[in-house]
Amino acid sequence: MGLRLLRAWAAAAAAAVLLVPTAVAPPCAQAAAGPSPASTASTRVAPAGTTTAPYVEGQVTLSVDSLAPEVLTSEESVTITGSVTNGTDRPVHEASLVVQVQSRTEVTVEELELWLAQARRTRVSQVRVEDTEDIAPGETRSFSITVPAADLPLSDEDQWGPRGVEVILTEGYDTVAVDRTLLLWDPGTTAQASRVTAVVPVAASAAEMTALLSSTTPTGPAEASAEEAQEVTALRQRVTALLGLAREGVVLAVDPSLLEALGLPLDKEEAASATASPDPAATPGDSGPTEAPTQAPAPGTAPTATPTSQPPDPSVTLRRARAELARALTDAREAGDVVVLAWQDADLASLAHLGETDLAASALTRAHQEASLLDDALGTDLSSGTTTALATGPLDAATLSLLPETVTTVIASPGDLPVAEELFYTPSGTTTVNGRAVLVPDEDLSDAASGTSDGAALNGLDARQLLRADTAVRVRQAPSVGRDVVVTVSRAEAANQTAEVLDERLDALLDAGWTVPQDLGSLVGSAREDETNGEQAARQPLPEVAQAEGELTAEDLAAARQAEAGLETLATVLSDPQAVTGGATEVVSACVSSAWRTDTAGRSAYTAAVAGLRDTVAAGLSAAPSSTINVIAQSASMPVRVVSSLDQDVTVRVHLKPSSTRLQVSEDVEVTVPAQGEATVSVPITAVGSGEVTVTIDLLAPDGTSVGTPVAILTRVHADWENLGTRVVAGLLVLVLVAGIVRTVRRGRRTPTEGEA
Repeated sequence: MGLRLLRAWAAAAAAAVLLVPTAVAPPCAQAAAGPSPASTASTRVAPAGTTTAPYVEGQVTLSVDSLAPEVLTSEESVTITGSVTNGTDRPVHEASLVVQVQSRTEVTVEELELWLAQARRTRVSQVRVEDTEDIAPGETRSFSITVPAADLPLSDEDQWGPRGVEVILTEGYDTVAVDRTLLLWDPGTTAQASRVTAVVPVAASAAEMTALLSSTTPTGPAEASAEEAQEVTALRQRVTALLGLAREGVVLAVDPSLLEALGLPLDKEEAASATASPDPAATPGDSGPTEAPTQAPAPGTAPTATPTSQPPDPSVTLRRARAELARALTDAREAGDVVVLAWQDADLASLAHLGETDLAASALTRAHQEASLLDDALGTDLSSGTTTALATGPLDAATLSLLPETVTTVIASPGDLPVAEELFYTPSGTTTVNGRAVLVPDEDLSDAASGTSDGAALNGLDARQLLRADTAVRVRQAPSVGRDVVVTVSRAEAANQTAEVLDERLDALLDAGWTVPQDLGSLVGSAREDETNGEQAARQPLPEVAQAEGELTAEDLAAARQAEAGLETLATVLSDPQAVTGGATEVVSACVSSAWRTDTAGRSAYTAAVAGLRDTVAAGLSAAPSSTINVIAQSASMPVRVVSSLDQDVTVRVHLKPSSTRLQVSEDVEVTVPAQGEATVSVPITAVGSGEVTVTIDLLAPDGTSVGTPVAILTRVHADWENLGTRVVAGLLVLVLVAGIVRTVRRGRRTPTEGEA
């Protein structure tokens, strides 16, 4: 650190340090031993999102997990907790923990990020040094250090805002491990607060898309599955929790197809219960698990076991979960803003770049239709949220021109539309383009809200503190100018992070002393007002096309269309298509989802899996091989035996394709083959020549697509044999007739007449 550590510096009596081992014992041993003073200190509940110093072979690591409080007012002490892990093969001996705090406030966001990345040196004040016990190899110890307010370098109120904090583990004069974070000082200085709006996508991740697409669980309002897929259940719980993030200043961007997949809208009766009762699924005589009454056994008798509970009815559990989701959606619409994403969160940018205007229009129209259904069922006003679109990648002119006129507000991606002139402060994150209000999320704040800084992952504490620090720095740039700030959580982070952690980040962003939450309507109104007053910051024009990694390609789309056509074909031949397809029907809309941007291999795998369903059916359906067939007549019928190993009836057309025109087929013949069985059908043929002909037998769907395994058989055609036989027989008959006539004539000549006698 370039700073000489003073080991003789005395600690104040009010400060304390706890450094205790974290040990793992069998549960039975822990229960038997009971809590000890050390274990009580090491197992205290930490804030959600905290971490433990990781074990890194050959290194000693240190992690600062929490500050209490995270925002200091004047004359407040701060308690720093964290842990140290020794990943070396020797003990950390006679070490000390040294706490240092920046003497002045950072003035740019870049400086804040460099401080957290330990890539910036600045003037610091050493505020505490505590000796520690030895840390054995492989051991993790937690610590808690309290620094009194009098020892903190917080006296000049003009220097309010973020201060860097670092905790250093030293052995002698050697630095062993370091971790940094930020604390915020708010002495109550007056400034124009930033008006903040945060956008949180509620859409499926690529992994969740895979689970939804492969699930055969019915989720319609009239059905209940006894064994609902675990992944779908977890997804429903996650979406319900995300909807609970709704509040002023938070915009939830919800994929309506996700709500449909999870069981919405409810029917009229269920919807009424969801909006009227805190326990919407409870019905008379159906209260879920119940405990049997117990009573003390009679004296002198042995106690008898009594059932303690009844397992819940899966259908009741599902109805309650769906009703809870419906209630969460209704509450979210009342508590904050809910906008509707395109159907399946369609990647509108990719569709614009591929010129797929119809697909984009279909995704937007279907989203509006589903929102209207939800409005009718729940009494919400979701359909009004279809006027706002959330970008899936860098916003460009092609994507903007793809959107219909009904979309009047567009939320761009972080980093889009940079200012065209250098300013000493960060302007409002709004502008207008071609009559549309375009909301421009701040890139650094959006990264922090998504748990990263300059590409590096942040722990829970650092993410919260960077959000507070970043907004404080922006207010300090121009304390008398109130500005609109837009922040978006990335789709990946919203899908993979817990709602509890996101809730803490939103609190840090919206509830700081220098920020106030702003709803979507006020934000758009502010953008329009700035446009009218000519107060918008000049911004660089949108690029015509801005492609990004993970976009849908023309090859991907062609494969999806071919796979979807294969499903349509199977639906025409199988008696129970869903048993084979798993309910998959809309392959194209699924494959254009933005979720696949982070997993292009998953998109290709899904498309290939769907395309393989037709091959699976074809492998179980074929014409039985036959020996050589002799055709001796000009018109005949060829018998074909069709064999199926499938578990359901199949209806196909038997199609013969001769290798030569000597044999002609006038029509296909339809046949229904029973499950795990066979059927024989006769196909009319016409022989017009003689010779050997190879006939390929194929099984077709009504649209002419092959759905079976083709089989070739050899046919010997002798169309003239029948005519030759007829001529021979006719000739023989003529000979017999002639012989008879001759014989009759001869007999007549030998008979004497009456005169001759």
